[in-house]
Amino acid sequence: REPSHHPIHLMLNGIQLSPLLCLVGAAVCTSAYTFRAHESVSLTGSFRKDIYLEQYTEAIDYNKPTDGGRVHVTVAGSNCRNVTSVLVNGQEALNLPVDNPDFKYFDWTRLHQSLDGSRIWFSFHSRNNDWLGSSPSKLNVTFVDNDATCYIGELSVKPDRKVLVTYVTTQSNGKELVVHTHNNDKKSVQLEWIEVNGIRHDASKISIGSGQTYISTWSLSPPISKGDIWTVSLGENGESQGWGGRVVPERFPIQAWPLSDDCPFPGLNDGNANELLDAGIDSVLASSSVKKCGDMPGT
Repeated sequence: REPSHHPIHLMLNGIQLSPLLCLVGAAVCTSAYTFRAHESVSLTGSFRKDIYLEQYTEAIDYNKPTDGGRVHVTVAGSNCRNVTSVLVNGQEALNLPVDNPDFKYFDWTRLHQSLDGSRIWFSFHSRNNDWLGSSPSKLNVTFVDNDATCYIGELSVKPDRKVLVTYVTTQSNGKELVVHTHNNDKKSVQLEWIEVNGIRHDASKISIGSGQTYISTWSLSPPISKGDIWTVSLGENGESQGWGGRVVPERFPIQAWPLSDDCPFPGLNDGNANELLDAGIDSVLASSSVKKCGDMPGT
C-alpha cells in the first residue's frame, strides 16, 4: 500500500522538538531535531573490513587480499592543534618511509584537523591481523603536537557493527549537517547519543528499524566551510563509533540524457544548452547514439 506520513511530536526537557517524519512501509525516516547538547572530549573510531570478490580474478597470481580494512579515528576537544606525529600501538603512522616502505602495519594513512584545530580525523588502512584480526580490536593511539604528546587514548573497533553512518553532507551554505544512518541489523536499534563536530546530542528518542535509513539534520554554529572536516560519532548499545570526512561544495546535480536532435550541449547548440540550464538541469550526458549531434564520444 502507499506509504503514509505520520508526524510524531516528541518532548525533551519540556520542550517540543520538531516533528519526526516516518514513511510507514518505507525504509527512511527524517528529522530536524534540536537537542540540548553538551561538549566533551571524545575518542571514537570505526572499522570497515575489506571484502575480496573472488569472481573478479586477475591474470597473474597474487596473495588474495582477505585481511585488513580501513579504520577511522576521530578526536574532539583535545589540546592538539598542530599534529606532527601519530602512533598506533606504538608504530609511527604519519612519517612513513618513502624508500623501501614496510607494509607490515600501514598501507596508507591520512590525518586532517578542523580549521580551528579542535577536531581530528585520522584514517589508515592496515592488513595487520595482530591489530585487526579480532572483534573487537583494541587500538592505542598517541597524538604528538610539535614534539610534545597532546593526547593518548584507547578505542575498540569492530568490523561487524550493524549501525553505520553511510553518508554525510552539508546544506544551507554550511549551516546544517545532514547525516544518513543505516541499520543493517535484523531488529530495531535504539541510539543513545550522536556527536556532531564535537557536540554531543541526546539521541535516546531515535529508534531505527531493521533495514531502515535514518536521516537527521543538525544545525552548525558557526557554519562549516568547504575544505574543513566534519566528524560524526554514534553511541549505541553501550558502544561508540566514529567517522570523518571533508566538506565538499554543496551541489545537487540534475541530470538529463537527451535522445533527440536538440543537441543541448555547449559548443553544439548554446541556445538549447542555456535553456536547459535555466530550467535547473545542469548535467547533460552525451552519447554517440545521437548521430545528428556529430561525432561525440560516449560518456
